[in-house]
This record gives sequence, C-alpha cells and structure tokens, in this order.
Amino acid sequence: MRGRSHCQKCLKSLKWYELIPLASFVWQKGRCRKCREKISWQYPLVELVTALLFLLISQHFYGNWPEMILWIVAVSVFVVLFFTDLKEYILPDIVVIPFIIVLFLYRASQSFYLGSFDFFANYIILSFLIALPFFLFYFLSKGKWMGMGDSKLIFLTGLLLGWPEILVAVMFAVFLGSLWGVLLMFLKKITLKSAMPFGPFIILGAFLSLYFGDIIYEWYINWLLF
Repeated sequence: MRGRSHCQKCLKSLKWYELIPLASFVWQKGRCRKCREKISWQYPLVELVTALLFLLISQHFYGNWPEMILWIVAVSVFVVLFFTDLKEYILPDIVVIPFIIVLFLYRASQSFYLGSFDFFANYIILSFLIALPFFLFYFLSKGKWMGMGDSKLIFLTGLLLGWPEILVAVMFAVFLGSLWGVLLMFLKKITLKSAMPFGPFIILGAFLSLYFGDIIYEWYINWLLF
C-alpha cells in the first residue's frame, strides 16, 4: 500500500501530529491511536539516530554551509540505505543514483570554479578507481561476492569524502564487515555461502572516516615510510 503514512495493522492514515519524530511515539505510548497495535521501536530509534547525526554534522561543518547541507542530505540518504540494506539486502537505485548525480555535478562545478584538476581527481577520479575493484568483483562473480549497489555506494561515498578519506572508509568497511561476518559464523548464524549486507558497513566507514580519516591515513603513511 502506497500513499500517506499509515498503521501497518489497521491501515489508518496518520495525522500530522502522529508523525512528530520521537514526541508522537512517547505521547501515544508506542501504540497506534486507533487499534492500539504496538509500534516498532525501529521508528523512534531511526528518528533518534538521525537527529543525533544531524547535530554532529552541524557541529562538524559549522560555518561551511554548502558542505553542511550536503552532509545533512547525505545523512538522510544513508539512514534510509542503512536500514533498507540491513532488512532487505538491497540498496535501491531510486535513492542512490539521484544522489550520485547531484554529488557528481556539485564536485565537478567546484572543480571548475576552483580551476583545480587535483580537486576533480581527489573527489571524482580516485573515487571511481576505489569503487572499480568492487564493480569488477560484482561482474566476475555475477553478484555472488559483491552487490552492484555496494559498488555504487562506495562511489557515492567517495564523492562525499574525497581522497584519502574514501580509502580509509573502505578499509573500515572491509574490516568491520569481515569482523561481523566472522562473529556470525562463530555463533553459527551464517555460513560462508550466506549473504550478508555490506552497505551498512560502508556507511559506518564513511562516518568514521569523516572524523578520523586524516589521522588514520597520516599514521598509516608514516608507518609505511618508517
């Protein structure tokens, strides 16, 4: 059923005051006002996480309004993709592709305005090169090793972060995803043949790299050199 937000059980269309983030859930005591069906804790959890991320992004980019707005939109996109991939193992093109186009045009226009090929390379060319192996994994394995959506999400993340933060984000994603997979196999929740969403780990990697990417990259380079 499409259209306005509604109760999943009785299908009652929700009024505006029933859609106020967090407040409506508390006011209604976690139940539908009509049929009294319990509302999943997923809804207030997502609302709370989104609000906290908005606050963190606003503080991080305070004074840099274009990047702040861009990342606030990115948070909204990432939250949708995180939970969609976690539940349904899909990163919908209807969400990913339009944002890739917006980011590409924005970074390309910045490069033109600054007259800097290095800027273009750091955000667009290197992001594509980082995503390329994952595209190849998808085609070579016919989707068994990696989903096409994951590859697109890595490219999107690169357009957001630029170099070298995208490299650190992918390293975080691979490490955390592998760690989680090993843990699930140890607990006998999955096997080597089981599918596991990678999108949430890319998104976690993006936020970790936003805050710690430069530090980790510098440490890694210094470690390699010395």
